[in-house]
Amino acid sequence: MNINNTIPAERAESLQNNLQNDQSSDKLRIVQLNINSFAKWKPELENDLIKKQNPDVILLQEINLGLENNHSAKLKGYSVSCRHRTLPRQDNGDLRGGGLLIAVRDGIEHKFLGDLDFGVDKETEVQQVEIKWGRESVVISNIYRPPIWNVDGRDNRVSNFTANNIFGTCYNTYPTHHHVIAGDINGHHYLWDSWVS
Repeated sequence: MNINNTIPAERAESLQNNLQNDQSSDKLRIVQLNINSFAKWKPELENDLIKKQNPDVILLQEINLGLENNHSAKLKGYSVSCRHRTLPRQDNGDLRGGGLLIAVRDGIEHKFLGDLDFGVDKETEVQQVEIKWGRESVVISNIYRPPIWNVDGRDNRVSNFTANNIFGTCYNTYPTHHHVIAGDINGHHYLWDSWVS
């Protein structure tokens, strides 16, 4: 496995040794969290979650950064990729909210994958990464399906979400790989949310 050439040699050697030890245990540590503001929770992520859990992959939903703040989406010791909301809530172009982030620990061979076509479902946000774990390839999908409420005309989107469409497309795009699909799909049920029909 190749370590990124931009890492200093002694750090790369240390990462390689740690990675080999970690992968020999066959335990892939993934953390998934709807963070609802990356900027607000970044210090806690770095000083608490990462230090205590040492995850290999971090999947975050609702990072709320927007394109103009993409430069702030960094985590020490991780390669980071973001996907920002592309469909506005209103006709005025409001793109606030949503957004995804995948972070892969330095030293893990990976490739961030391109966007998928989900047909009529333009609201669900999906981001993927392929990692090499031992001798296997694993595709990890990070999903955020925003709640769509047309209360007082504030949300012009239409929900076209179906689990079969999203999960099936994620899997069928890379059918020969192992898959992990995680995220926040806002799967509310009428028994605990009176506004769900």
